[in-house]
Amino acid sequence: MRKMDGKMKKLPKITEPESQNATAFRKQAEENALGKEATLPENLEAMSAEEIQQLLHELQVHQIELEMQKEELLRMHAELDAERTHYSDLYDLAPVGYYTISEKGLILEANLTAATLLGVARGALVKHLLTRFIFTKDRDIYYLHSKQLFETGEPQEFELRMINKDGSLFWAHLVATAVQTDETTPVCRVIINDITFHKLQAHEHEFTASLIELVNTPGDFRENMSDLAAALQGWSGCEAVGIRLRDEDDYPYYTTRGFAPEFVQAEKYLCAYGPDGKILHDGAGNPILECMCGNILCGRFDSAKPFFTASGSFWSNNTTALLANTTEADRQARTRNRCNGEGYESVALIPLRIGNQVFGLLQFNDRCTNRFTPDLVEHYERMADSLAISLSRRQAAEMLRETSDYLNRLIDYANAPIITWDTEYRITRFNHAFERLTGYTAEEVMGQDLSIFFPETSRDKSLNKIKATSLGEYWESVDIPIRCKDGVSRIVLWSSANIYAQDGKTLLATIAQGQDITDRMRAENDIRKMNADLEQRVIKRTAELEAVNKELLAFSYSVSHDLRAPLRSIDGFSRILLEDYQKNLDDKGKAFLEKVCKASQRMGLLIDDMLKLSKITQTELKREAVDLSVMIGVIAKEHQMSNPGRVFDVNIREGIMVKGDPHLINIAMENLVGNAFKFTGEKEHPKIEFGTIVRDGETACFIRDNGAGFEMAYVNKLFGAFQRLHTADEFPGTGIGLATVQRVINRHGGKIWAEGEKGKG
Repeated sequence: MRKMDGKMKKLPKITEPESQNATAFRKQAEENALGKEATLPENLEAMSAEEIQQLLHELQVHQIELEMQKEELLRMHAELDAERTHYSDLYDLAPVGYYTISEKGLILEANLTAATLLGVARGALVKHLLTRFIFTKDRDIYYLHSKQLFETGEPQEFELRMINKDGSLFWAHLVATAVQTDETTPVCRVIINDITFHKLQAHEHEFTASLIELVNTPGDFRENMSDLAAALQGWSGCEAVGIRLRDEDDYPYYTTRGFAPEFVQAEKYLCAYGPDGKILHDGAGNPILECMCGNILCGRFDSAKPFFTASGSFWSNNTTALLANTTEADRQARTRNRCNGEGYESVALIPLRIGNQVFGLLQFNDRCTNRFTPDLVEHYERMADSLAISLSRRQAAEMLRETSDYLNRLIDYANAPIITWDTEYRITRFNHAFERLTGYTAEEVMGQDLSIFFPETSRDKSLNKIKATSLGEYWESVDIPIRCKDGVSRIVLWSSANIYAQDGKTLLATIAQGQDITDRMRAENDIRKMNADLEQRVIKRTAELEAVNKELLAFSYSVSHDLRAPLRSIDGFSRILLEDYQKNLDDKGKAFLEKVCKASQRMGLLIDDMLKLSKITQTELKREAVDLSVMIGVIAKEHQMSNPGRVFDVNIREGIMVKGDPHLINIAMENLVGNAFKFTGEKEHPKIEFGTIVRDGETACFIRDNGAGFEMAYVNKLFGAFQRLHTADEFPGTGIGLATVQRVINRHGGKIWAEGEKGKG
């Protein structure tokens, strides 16, 4: 062996591979070296020292090269492990979820984000169907795209709602791509993103706009509201949706979707009602609205409680737990608990509000728990605020339409003829009563000039009369002759009102009510003629009666004078006999003389009363203010004093004033009060009352007692002269008192009547 440059170069130490991969690499290299026999010398002994040295050098270079390749390979393996770890971290911690799904829908692999989205451990996902976590109503979306993916191989992109472990929904965006793991097993890889927030944000304006458009769709308002409830039910995914709208003091369900009829019937109204069927009110006069719906509608809420929002909404994902862990005070009102009783665990109540005015409520119910989130409830509130404006306008327009329809029906079917015309006096309304009056149909006169109804001879005069009297908002009634279709003239009394714009100045139209007074005016003319004739007859008859009365009065004075002389003799001689000859008289004779005295005295009173009765008609009537209360009090006091052994319970209402002749009224009151004292004489506790009552719309005075009374069958005889309902022995009198009272009252233009019951006054 020859030396090279006088020395042997030291070969680098060849180290053993430190890893399994290095060992496998060396083994492969040895096999490759043995396979290259042509490159090795056939006879090393025949080689010269220089050739051997050169061979060793080449071997040394090759060895170094192999070492360098080994180091590079190890470095590449380290980098590959790092990349694999990095990829695993990126896969698990990616902000989106990754699934590997079999053709049958089984989850084969999922990253941590995908498991977190569903709220379950990653291991619990594997070998489970993905549809288990998809909202029931959206599963058909998944089935359709899955079928297309595996049939066509085309990537699929779609959106649907998924359910996490606690039962709450979230919107997901899915991108699915088909892959082939081997020759026979196709799978798909799915990327999933939670797009709930963006979905709600994007969908809020679109859905709200569609709701507003639905509310404003022409047609039946109740049908539109039913469609609105259906849209809210489909969009929210809740089992049941209700809409309450204000109706006077209550907020009944206007429409519902998904609730049982029995539930709707029981919960339709919110007001508390008393035993009389009337709405109960609180101390401030506000109607008492029950349950949680009543809280939201009345603004009774505490935003510090987790089930109320700052905007005054209510929501719960577990009503059973809410009822178990709160009190009535916490919930602000007595709750009926029917929602929970029907199994609804998730309930949201959103007010429909404009400013501070709440006019309705949106209700979302579902039997599943955890259907709502704070973000979702806020979305409901924003949607409700936008919807409330349109809904209130449509409701107001609907109420206006209903009112207009109602008024139109009132006008069309009113018994009184009604017509309207514009500022140009063109007819714009003509009801059925006017059709019957004139013989024209509405189609014939609509748009025609008002003067079509006026006879030619009085047309200008009638129009000018209307124009002259219609300057204000309301104008005086005027009677104007009109010409009917058949040519017959009728006299119509027009009572009209002007209709102005909101500025109060711009005249829009005039509405007039007509009244056919033709027959009435004819009757009035006939009555005027009859009255004139009757007046002449009355004047003539009055003169005749005055002459007769004067003769009667003179006759009465003459008769009274002629009667008083013998009466005085009878009375005087009877008293002389009783006083001077009583010793010579037995008891029977004394009794006869006493009867003669009483009869002569009664005859004297009768003559006095007859003179008074005659004078009443002849007396000139005065009209002065008379305090009846004071007058009757004085008369009652005199009668009380004349009956010292009796105690009368007298009740007189103060301040009763009338106008009339004081002297005549006093005569009437003396008779009435005297009768009351006389006919209560036999009562153990006599009572007399004076006051007022309302009868036939007028105020009347009364004198009431609890005395003998009378039978109503004889009431017509009560005020007749010399008529007696009781015997003179029982209740002595002349029988002219009530006749005198009636004449005084009639003389003043008043009325008098009596009511009684035998033995009760």
